[in-house]
Amino acid sequence: MVIQRKRKRVVRYLFVFFVFSLISLGMREGETAQVKRSFLLFTQFTKIVVQRETELKLDVKVVNTGERAEDIYFSVIPSENAKTWEAGLKGLYGAVDVQAVHLSSESPDNSVILSFRTTPPREAPAGNYTFT
Repeated sequence: MVIQRKRKRVVRYLFVFFVFSLISLGMREGETAQVKRSFLLFTQFTKIVVQRETELKLDVKVVNTGERAEDIYFSVIPSENAKTWEAGLKGLYGAVDVQAVHLSSESPDNSVILSFRTTPPREAPAGNYTFT
């Protein structure tokens, strides 16, 4: 009788241990490793003076600093006072409008230089204009 109680107790402990082990394994399989995702977008020039009706061509470098290849999508958003300006990012020596780039996580294929281009219209008053 004492042996049966001990046996039942051992079986119960083993069962509980088994259930918790399965739960623990299931949680580990469900977890996904977080991959670092990051990129830089910058230019050397932060404040520029441009004449009206003169096209601005500004190199912008995009670098994937993450741990995996990425498709990076772009949109150029002008400030309220520049809504009527045409502005965009160009690639291939200014021949094509660029809306996205695919960058590897490994150098040298982890970066690209694009050209931000805009032309202030004749009626543009002097002032500060921002594009993000």
